Amino acid sequence: MLIGKSDRLKQKCKTLRPKESQWSELVGLSTQLLEAVSQMRQAIVEQRAATTGARQNNIERHWAHVQAFKRNILSTTPSPTTIPTPTPTPTATATTTTPTGKLNSRHLETLRRNMVLIFSGPQRNSPAGSENVLDSRKELTARRCRRIRLLSAHSLITWGLVYSSTTWTAKHMGSTVFNSLLEKVESDRIQEWPPIVSQTLNRLKHNEPLLRACPEYDEFLKGQLLVLPCSSKPATHPPGGHNHF
Repeated sequence: MLIGKSDRLKQKCKTLRPKESQWSELVGLSTQLLEAVSQMRQAIVEQRAATTGARQNNIERHWAHVQAFKRNILSTTPSPTTIPTPTPTPTATATTTTPTGKLNSRHLETLRRNMVLIFSGPQRNSPAGSENVLDSRKELTARRCRRIRLLSAHSLITWGLVYSSTTWTAKHMGSTVFNSLLEKVESDRIQEWPPIVSQTLNRLKHNEPLLRACPEYDEFLKGQLLVLPCSSKPATHPPGGHNHF
């Protein structure tokens, strides 16, 4: 729009027949116009930098949340069992540690909601053929669900545990942030999840109607059995690459 107006203004300038005393005024106006354009360009550059910085900070904040969550959930806690140490001192004992983690019912509910949304997609309420902003967001969320399903089983579990189902949908998270986090989660190291995670995922197959008849969820359950319980090795995937559901 602005370019079109400037082109028309340029054509009008070619037909101007001002008085001699008006030339200096026109030159002054053109100088002001140049200054305004320069200021607008500078404002755009600054806004772009600010937006990029804010977006990067948002990505880093989300990723820090992932790492903090995993450190907390996968932290080891002493078990009640004590094993004598191989020393002659009769009173010396050593305490075993097991990755019991700190998952609670809220985390498992987050996992449940995510699995249902990821494998069944957002529910459509509008009649076929109608389209509005809400439907557009749901379509974008549906595309994100399909992309998440292409993650390896381990990465999908990470995503399902860490982010609530209202955090990563189109309404709440921009595409750049979503894409960056998806890449980070997929390239992250494989972890040994507490057994309750696998138990919960298997129960969902029987308890959730939308997952009960979902072949893709069946494939995911098979894939999660192949996840290596090793928190120190880089993420590796079963032969053939990712689980392309």
